[in-house]
Amino acid sequence: MGNNVVKTIHTAEDLIERKKKNWPAASSPLGGIVIRLFRIRDIIYDHSRVKVKTEFNLTPAEFEVIATLRTLEAPYRLTPTDLRQALLITPGGITKVLNNLETRKLLSRHKNDNDGRSKAVQLTKAGINLAEKVLPAVMEGYAELLKKGLNKQQLGQTADLLKSLLRALEPMEETEQ
Repeated sequence: MGNNVVKTIHTAEDLIERKKKNWPAASSPLGGIVIRLFRIRDIIYDHSRVKVKTEFNLTPAEFEVIATLRTLEAPYRLTPTDLRQALLITPGGITKVLNNLETRKLLSRHKNDNDGRSKAVQLTKAGINLAEKVLPAVMEGYAELLKKGLNKQQLGQTADLLKSLLRALEPMEETEQ
């Protein structure tokens, strides 16, 4: 047997080229697009996760909860079930996140007028203030990353292309659920 050491895949382009060379039947330009999208998502997510943790002491799930609540109309309130479904977090996971945020006084629980069995969660003033600090910082980080590879015109074109693609895919996703 030979000493075939497999080269570690470091970039999306490495993976795409390796597939093209070693498994041409599984290689396609469309597959390359998906691999690149996944890799871009991972880089952006990892960058923001570190920023949110180091600068604001929030886990990604805690950040998602306060950011999601802040996008609502005042009083920035949702049931835990609606919040969990919006964020795709398990019931146990959302409970832990909400308890942590409540302990830190970033959200409060209120009687749910529509369902006496559950309490809606609502951002507190401190939660609103934190959301309004963390989201711009994260968005600034996103902008820095995207501007490393795209100029202003390309960013606009990319936004338009992704919007078109999502317009076609999101209705399909809703009918599959």
